[in-house]
Amino acid sequence: MKRSFNPLMLIFFALFVYVVYCFFAYKDTRMYRAELEMLKKQAQEKLKREELGF
Repeated sequence: MKRSFNPLMLIFFALFVYVVYCFFAYKDTRMYRAELEMLKKQAQEKLKREELGF
């Protein structure tokens, strides 16, 4: 017996993959943003130190 192709299942699977991808992409951008903020703070502190003559 040949299994019938179900387009609905394909749509659900595609949606699931998309949601998982979005979740991981969102998590990555949040981590990236936090890292960027840290680097910015470090750069500002370095500039302050240079201005004070350390």
